[in-house]
Amino acid sequence: MSKYAVFGNPISHSLSPQIHTAFAKQFDMTIDYQKILAPLDQFKNTVDAFRAQGGLGANITIPFKIQAFEYADQLTDRAKLAGAVNTFIFKNNICIGDNTDGVGFIRDLKNNYFNVSGKNILILGAGGAARGILGEIIREKPNKIFIYNRTIENTEKLIMFFASRFPIKILAHEKQFDLIINTANTDSRINFNTDLQLDLSNTFLYDLNYGERRNIFFKNDGLGMLIEQAAESFYLWFDKKPEIKHVLRAIQKQCGQ
Repeated sequence: MSKYAVFGNPISHSLSPQIHTAFAKQFDMTIDYQKILAPLDQFKNTVDAFRAQGGLGANITIPFKIQAFEYADQLTDRAKLAGAVNTFIFKNNICIGDNTDGVGFIRDLKNNYFNVSGKNILILGAGGAARGILGEIIREKPNKIFIYNRTIENTEKLIMFFASRFPIKILAHEKQFDLIINTANTDSRINFNTDLQLDLSNTFLYDLNYGERRNIFFKNDGLGMLIEQAAESFYLWFDKKPEIKHVLRAIQKQCGQ
């Protein structure tokens, strides 16, 4: 049986096994897809062990996406653009690193009838999750992109990484945005009234977190993106494009939505 996995820490909340199992059933396939908890200082060794056991591919989640970028032997253009990896393809003793987060995010926005082109965007957070989607956002030609993050050093690193592609700015006095995206984890709660004092009357609010991990201020969570990026990973592994609507409904029901 084909072996695949998702690596993260924490990982118990991951829905990836259910999603990929559902995709496989669409094509009468059976796969072994595991959740693997990688110790924070043992990511490389954990992946090496999985490969030695016959693993053919993997997804990478928080907090290992930048380490995965460094681990890969070869990088796709999407991974290079993001500076982070969320998908491994193991082939001929080579690890190919790709990033499907950005394309999954843009597809889910379009599924919700939102087009990034020409829009003013605020991104909350400056970690691997923000990197993963910024490249594809820039491809869609927004008007302006701002970053709000409490750690200035991380913000400046992110801005410098994308400086040759788009002039991202640190949030200053701007109050109105077409799209606000939360990429920060649930330990970094943002209160729009007291922290940022933004006008949200005409703003599309999107949280990359989902389920109990989402921020209550955000009306749109990351479940759709999760499934869209998983579908792209599945395509990379099997050259088959799964249908996502029924899978999304089933996962939403599982999460009480």
